[in-house]
Amino acid sequence: MILASAIMTTLFFGGWTLPVFGLDQVATTLWAGLAHIGIFLAKMGCFMVMFVWVRWMWPRFRYDQLMDLGWRRFIPLALANILVTAVWLWAIGGA
Repeated sequence: MILASAIMTTLFFGGWTLPVFGLDQVATTLWAGLAHIGIFLAKMGCFMVMFVWVRWMWPRFRYDQLMDLGWRRFIPLALANILVTAVWLWAIGGA
C-alpha cells in the first residue's frame, strides 16, 4: 500500500511539488527541501487513507457472487460495448 501510494504520487500527482507558494521549483534551502518531503508524505498519506476507506466502505463479494457478476453482467456488457464501438466506427468510416 505504501509503495503503490508512492508510485501514484510520483507518476500522477506531481510528486513533491505543489503549484502554490513557489514549491514547484527545485529546493535550494533546507526548509524548502523539508517542505517537499512533507508534501510528498502528505500526498502519500491521502492515498493510503483512500485505500483504507475504499476497503472498509465497499461490500466484499464472495467468490460465487463475483463469478455470477462477471458471467451475467460484465460479459454481456463488454460484448455490447464491442458492438456499439464497431457500429460507431463503421458509421464514421462510411461518412
